[in-house]
Amino acid sequence: MTRPLIISLRQRLDLWPPENTNLISLLQCCKQVSEISQIHGSIVKTGLDHNPFFLSKLLASSIHHNQYAASIFSHVRNPNLFMFNTLLRAYSISDEPNKTSLVFNDLRARGIVLDQFSFITTLKACARELAIETGQGIHGVVVRSGHGGFICVKNTLLHFYCVSGKIEDAHQLFDEFPHRNDLVSWNTLMGGYLHVSQPRVIVDLFRQMCKGGFEASVTNVLHLLSAIGELGSYLGGESVHGYCIKMGFCDSLHAVTALIDVYEKNGGIELARQIFDGVAVKDVVLWNCFVDKYAKCGMVEEAVALLRLMRLERTKPNSSTLTGLLSACAASGSLSVGRFIMGYVEEEKLVLDAVLGTALVDMYAKCGFLDKALDIFESMENRDVKSWTAMISGYGVHGEAEECLEALLQNGRGGMPT
Repeated sequence: MTRPLIISLRQRLDLWPPENTNLISLLQCCKQVSEISQIHGSIVKTGLDHNPFFLSKLLASSIHHNQYAASIFSHVRNPNLFMFNTLLRAYSISDEPNKTSLVFNDLRARGIVLDQFSFITTLKACARELAIETGQGIHGVVVRSGHGGFICVKNTLLHFYCVSGKIEDAHQLFDEFPHRNDLVSWNTLMGGYLHVSQPRVIVDLFRQMCKGGFEASVTNVLHLLSAIGELGSYLGGESVHGYCIKMGFCDSLHAVTALIDVYEKNGGIELARQIFDGVAVKDVVLWNCFVDKYAKCGMVEEAVALLRLMRLERTKPNSSTLTGLLSACAASGSLSVGRFIMGYVEEEKLVLDAVLGTALVDMYAKCGFLDKALDIFESMENRDVKSWTAMISGYGVHGEAEECLEALLQNGRGGMPT
C-alpha cells in the first residue's frame, strides 16, 4: 500500500460513520505496521477503539507484527477469547514463541473458557521451541477440559510429541480412542518414527493404516519410501512404485523424487532413469536430484549429458544443480569435466554464491589449480566458513597454507570469519 493511498484511506475514514463496515476490508489490505497504524489512529479518533468487534479485527490484521499486536492487546480492558487466541497465534508464529505460554496462562487465570484453537496454537509454539514440560502440562489441561476429543487438538499433540522425540508418548496418545484417528494422525505418527529413525515401524504402520480402510496420501507414501530407503529394500521400492502408479501418485514430483532416491540407494539407477524420463514436466529440483545421483554413482559423463539435456529442455539451473557433480570431479580429478562446468556456469550466467563458488574452489584446488581457485574465491559475492575452509585446505594439501593466508590478508581479501 503506497503512502498516497494511506493518506486517501485516512481522509475517507475521517468522513465515514462508525458503523461503516468497509473498515474491515481496509484492514485486510494492510501488510505493514505503518499501514495498520494509520487505520488504528482513525479507529481511536472515531471512538471505535472501545468496540470489541473492531478491536478484534484490528488485532487480527496485526498477527504478523506481534509487538504491535501485543501493544493493542495491552490497552483492551476486557479481552475476549477471540482476542486472546489472536495474540496466541501472533506469538506462536513469531520469533518469540516462548511468550505464547505466558498469554495462555493469563487466559486461564481470567477464567475464560478455552476452545480448541487456544490449545492448538499454544501446542504449536511448544513444538517450535521444544518446550517439553510446558507441552506436557498443556496436555493435562486438554484432558481435564475434555478437548482431547477434538481430532485437531489430538493431532497437534501428536505433532508436539513427535518433534520433541517423545515417540512412545506419541504412540500411546495415538492408541487412545483409535477410531478417532484420521489420515493426518497416521501421517504425523509415521513422520515421528522417521524422525527417530525407526523405519520398520513406519512400514508396519502403513500396513495397519491400509487394513483400517484408509486411502494413503502422497505424504504417507513419502514417509514409506524414506523408510524403505533406510532399510535398503529394493523389492519394497518396486512394490511402492507399483502402488504409486495405481494411485496416480507418479504425477507428484515429490513422490517421483523419493522413488528415484530409493532406486539409486539400492543400485537401481537404470530403473530410476526410466522413472525420470517418464515425467513429462520436470522442475529444477528433479533435474538436480538426478544429476546428483549420477555424480554420487561416479557416472560423471552421464551427469554431464543430463546437463546438456536440461539446457535443451530450457530448464534454468541453479547453484545446487552443479555442486554434487563438482564434488565428484574433485574426488576423481576430472578437470576436463570441471572446465566444462565452469563454461556452463558462465553461459547460464549463474551467480557464484557461497554454495556454487565453494564447490568450484574445492574442485580446482584439489586438482592443483590454486590460482584458478583463488580467482573464483575472489569473485564470489558471499563467502562463508566453508568457502574459506575449501580455499585454505586446497593450499594446505599442496603445502602452501601459510602463503595462502598471507596473500589473502596482504591483498585486502579480508572478511575471514573468526
